[in-house]
Amino acid sequence: MTTMLLLLLTIPMAPLIIEDFRHRQVHIVWLALFAGSVLGVATAFLGILGALINLAVNICLLTCMACGLLLWIRSNGSRLSKAGRISVQDCVGIGDMVFLVSIAPLFDIRKYLLFLLVSMIWSLVWWAAVRIIRRKNVTIPFVGTGGMIFCFSLIIYAL
Repeated sequence: MTTMLLLLLTIPMAPLIIEDFRHRQVHIVWLALFAGSVLGVATAFLGILGALINLAVNICLLTCMACGLLLWIRSNGSRLSKAGRISVQDCVGIGDMVFLVSIAPLFDIRKYLLFLLVSMIWSLVWWAAVRIIRRKNVTIPFVGTGGMIFCFSLIIYAL
């Protein structure tokens, strides 16, 4: 029963992956459905307190990462952009941030860090492969690539 609950999370995740790869944006309805599903499953597994603790700790981690990104942009941004300075919106989309916050209740800090690391490495591998094959500059569909890792980890857990 518990594995079925986890595998059900792949249902609202699938349209997010497809939308992100096709259009580089995700619809808020699918994000909200996915976030609500994750919160429900996390509460079923960990209880409301456990889910909220994971959410709070992982949001603190994301905040630290965002501050690090902001500092890096402030110090290196003008060298990276021909048009002047780059912004946080040039690096991370709102859908990416909502996706990362929405899965936060499901993982403790170590598993969340592992998920982030594997997702970011897979995103860079995908980006490099597409850039080499298509020979053009592309953006990274992080909800799509991170969603693939999320679904893969759920299937591995279910086995």
